[in-house]
Amino acid sequence: ADALSAAGVHADVIDLYSIKPYDREAVLRSVRKTGALVVAENHQAKNGVGYELAHLCLTENPVPFVGLGLQDTFAESGAYEKLIEKYGISARHIVDAAKNVIAKKKARGGK
Repeated sequence: ADALSAAGVHADVIDLYSIKPYDREAVLRSVRKTGALVVAENHQAKNGVGYELAHLCLTENPVPFVGLGLQDTFAESGAYEKLIEKYGISARHIVDAAKNVIAKKKARGGK
């Protein structure tokens, strides 16, 4: 959240501790407010939280989406900062994804 704010990105940050159950209404309120969705997860990007939330938005409130996570690989052990950088889920990657989704939103005529 701090990195996003420092980059001039005004975002809602929702910490989903599990894929099931999760607070559907909180997610929908956020995407209605922001008009976009970025999901960063520390496991496989495919078939994870991002897929679930993308499906929710697709059926309830379509918005531009960017999902970050491991790309069909097994995770390694090691220093946390090095691993999140390697797997593309560091604060820097999240900020870049947020800027990407904002550009998509603007291209569609959103604010």
